[in-house]
Amino acid sequence: FLAITFISCDKDDDGGTPLSTVVLTGTETSSRTLSKIFETSTPDYRVEGSYVIQAGVTIEPGVIIEMGPNANIIVEGAGFLNASGNESNPIVIAGQSNTPGYWEYIRFTSNNNNNLLNHVIIRDGGGNNSWDAAVYCYLGGRLRISNTSIVNSARNGMVIFSPDFSLDDFRNNIFSNNASFPLSITQNQADKIDGNSLFTGNSNNQIELRAGVVGQNTSWKNTGIPYFASSSINLEANLTLEPGVRINMAPNTNIVVEQSGSLRAVGTPSNRITITGDQPTKGYWDSIRFVGSNSNQNEFRYVDVSYGGGNSSWDAAVYLWNNSRLSMGNSSISNSQRWGMIVPSGNTFVDEGGNEFFGNDGGDIGG
Repeated sequence: FLAITFISCDKDDDGGTPLSTVVLTGTETSSRTLSKIFETSTPDYRVEGSYVIQAGVTIEPGVIIEMGPNANIIVEGAGFLNASGNESNPIVIAGQSNTPGYWEYIRFTSNNNNNLLNHVIIRDGGGNNSWDAAVYCYLGGRLRISNTSIVNSARNGMVIFSPDFSLDDFRNNIFSNNASFPLSITQNQADKIDGNSLFTGNSNNQIELRAGVVGQNTSWKNTGIPYFASSSINLEANLTLEPGVRINMAPNTNIVVEQSGSLRAVGTPSNRITITGDQPTKGYWDSIRFVGSNSNQNEFRYVDVSYGGGNSSWDAAVYLWNNSRLSMGNSSISNSQRWGMIVPSGNTFVDEGGNEFFGNDGGDIGG
């Protein structure tokens, strides 16, 4: 059921019937449009408890939605949330108090193509430890998000938890002053992140790459902040890293290039690509492993690999195995806890010149 009550009053334009903030709670089973009620900054709607959307809900430009303590919005089943403001009249979804974590989250599990956040300001969420973001994307849902700000979350700004979630559009967004990652996303969705979104003032100002598999040819853009690989990166297709990309690796993680995959990292002299430990400690992470990948797409140019070598079995920062191939030029491998690179017999390392090896405890190149 859906309970609607009214709080805070104001007069209408003719000074007659009072206008009231509409309270949204319970389950929405009929399509509805949330229109602007007040011409002032008075909230038009207030969410109390859980507002579960199982039908189509459209929010018009300029609407202000106030979130009560521990409130949340859940978009599920056949429902959708279509919130499309514009540059001069953004939609605002914010806490009753300007306090991080005052309310919980907007959670999308609905697979409806109409799910949209465009020109929306989402503020003061992230109050739930399990659903740990102001916007949480789960299971096989889908969402388009553009020109939207997610700020002041007590945890992550936005989480895409499930590899089968569809992020159909992501561009020109702002993530700021969130208490953990601005964005946490599965590896197979990372190609959707544009190069124009802004990430600033977040406590851990990196884009977390969650567990998953890169199973289609794709590229990762330079977002202006590092990617943080909290789990190993598994490539079963071609991954291209664009100039300026930086990947910070968590402890005990790897980049594994399978037989069907390849890794092409081509930077420039002024915009190098960096793959390193999240901390500058030898052996902080394990290795880049080419396991049966003999692709000509395996190429490093103007790439710096450092602080790997943390695995005693795959005992190098870069390891070629089972008829693999890598071409490398104007790149460096440094500060490995073990070897810089190991190339056993039957694998191919093409040295294009200009490479540097230094600070590798086991040696530079072994066989």
